[in-house]
Amino acid sequence: MENIEGNNQINSNASHQSNTLRHQRITLLLVLGVFLLPVVVAYMLLATGWWQRVGTSNHGELIRPSFHLAPALHKRLVNTHSPKPWIILTLTNAACTASCQNALMLARQTQTLMGPDQHRVKIAVIHTAPLAANAQAFLARDTFSQLEQFKLNAQNPELNTLYEHLPSWRPTATSTETDLLIIDPLGNAVMRYPVSTDEKQAILDGRNFVKDLKQLLKLSRIG
Repeated sequence: MENIEGNNQINSNASHQSNTLRHQRITLLLVLGVFLLPVVVAYMLLATGWWQRVGTSNHGELIRPSFHLAPALHKRLVNTHSPKPWIILTLTNAACTASCQNALMLARQTQTLMGPDQHRVKIAVIHTAPLAANAQAFLARDTFSQLEQFKLNAQNPELNTLYEHLPSWRPTATSTETDLLIIDPLGNAVMRYPVSTDEKQAILDGRNFVKDLKQLLKLSRIG
């Protein structure tokens, strides 16, 4: 009789442990869903164009398929920011000519115009060569106090994924065009915006950039 009761107790404990593990797995899946679903939904809405059919539209170039930054590069860009932010990224050579300067001004203004969502957006620039004196002076302005600058050799393997998907991002000594790239909190490059060398045109284009980023932040509560 004691053996039977002992076996029943063992079976009961085993059943309880199994139920506990099952409950923990379900809880973990639900938690992951809460964090991942908003980003997935936001990108699907962009990718399918559904949000265009409800009265809005994206003005930048939607990157299809999106690609993930090299993990080491994304980690570098995120740095100590928590939670992981949306990143407005650009890359420049030594000169940082008119298009580059317009891109950086636009990125900073866009971050400011996010209002209460400013903390969800980070602006970053990657330098692939030592900056010329005029570029250093430009970036030394108080306007760019929140801009994070990263110095990487143009041949750094962390940049290979960018070059593979965006060949025009491979810097040259004569590069004059600059793009802004929106990176989601998971490290995916989702939208791209060419920036004009003409300041007035860049400002006009910037309004569309702001609209798109606000829409992305609205659709996705992650980051």
